[in-house]
Amino acid sequence: GVRKTETGWSVDCPDPTNDIVICLAEDLRVHESEIANSRLRIYHFSFTDSTLEALSSDIAVIIRSFNRWFAAIGRDVNIVESRREKGGGYGRIGGIFLGGFDGGTYMTGRESFNRYLAHELSHQWWHRAPSTSWEDWLNESFAEYSALSLIREVYGTESFNARLEKKKNEIEGTSPIWGFDRNGDPDGQKILYSKGPVLLFRLEERIGRERFLRLCSDIYKLDIAFTEDFLELLEDSEGVQARIWFEEMLKTL
Repeated sequence: GVRKTETGWSVDCPDPTNDIVICLAEDLRVHESEIANSRLRIYHFSFTDSTLEALSSDIAVIIRSFNRWFAAIGRDVNIVESRREKGGGYGRIGGIFLGGFDGGTYMTGRESFNRYLAHELSHQWWHRAPSTSWEDWLNESFAEYSALSLIREVYGTESFNARLEKKKNEIEGTSPIWGFDRNGDPDGQKILYSKGPVLLFRLEERIGRERFLRLCSDIYKLDIAFTEDFLELLEDSEGVQARIWFEEMLKTL
């Protein structure tokens, strides 16, 4: 929250985080709507009514899907249109910041925008692992596979398969996930955003969609932040052979 004090302003965040983003502008407008038990606020300076309507509708579908799949968290969602043109957008638990976002092209690139929004919104669930080590795959790979799953839910299996096939082609010759250099491997992005989702797809194929979603829900509810704990949970829920099989992929593929 933000509050005025005798000496200035105090800003705090109820969730553990590495930083707190502060946005200031004279011409920001806010569009508010309800999503389940939470509020969606879109702070913008250029969006048309049609863009706001489409964006609000898509975000509601994403949040409701993740609430159903993983856990209903009831957290307010804030979306901010940023004026920065370089560096891209990014997400925090408190919101998504859309750098270089062209609201005028939202309708023509709606599927791609939905994948991006779903990835960033899913970090409300996938954020507990250390982000500076290879364990970050528990954040980024799960977030990206959540986004792919949303694409499958909304746009169909054909769109999902096309995106997954592209990721399979991207990971040829890359290092295994286990122990890779998060800050120095030139293929780090491919490992996190392509290889991890491909392995998660294989896991979903092996145990089935329903059991996979239950596993994801348990990861969130048990505050899993390290791969060893994830593997122990996988063994408890799917058996030792499933754990051995998946651990081998993390270490060798």
